[in-house]
Amino acid sequence: QILEKMIENNFKFSWSTYFHPNQYAADFLKLMKKAGCHTIIIGIESKNFDQLRKMGRVFSEDKLNALIAHANRLQINICGDFIIGLPEENEIDVLNTLEYANQLNIDFASFNIATPLPNTLIRSIALSKGRMKSGEHGFDTTGRSNILETDHMNVKKLLELRDKAIKGFYLRPHYILKRMQRLRGFEHLIIQLQEMSELFKNTILNFKKPVI
Repeated sequence: QILEKMIENNFKFSWSTYFHPNQYAADFLKLMKKAGCHTIIIGIESKNFDQLRKMGRVFSEDKLNALIAHANRLQINICGDFIIGLPEENEIDVLNTLEYANQLNIDFASFNIATPLPNTLIRSIALSKGRMKSGEHGFDTTGRSNILETDHMNVKKLLELRDKAIKGFYLRPHYILKRMQRLRGFEHLIIQLQEMSELFKNTILNFKKPVI
């Protein structure tokens, strides 16, 4: 009803939104596009679907693929959110997720180190294994402050994998060509170059190295 009112009142702004794959329906996505949606942010998280189910994250891979294909046809940008360092994952599991991210036809990818948010299974596991104390905070997904180690990966390895993920996704020749083809003018080109410059400084050159 909100989308229909936005269309009826001819709203002029565009917008982005988080979107769970289970929400996908063809008519609903078309309505979102008509109402001005330019980007959807999808929590894909991991290629390790068994681990995701244990975390309470359940969705159909077929439905995810249908959503991505339809969003591309509608020219809605797709940002996939991925997690590095789920409790039972090892380096091979993470590398499989990175390969999966590169195979998906998405426009952007956010690679986040798993954090023990309140009332989550990740936090409960970290507390039970003594990796953190009750009431402890200060963890973040970028690795700029506290980082939660896993059974199989230490802080250094998690940071290495996150850097590898960002470089591997954004420096692919095919990806760069795709972004160039979607430019909508000179101003858009300048914005894209500025964003690439920040990415290059912060990640590729390790311009801001986190303190461990």
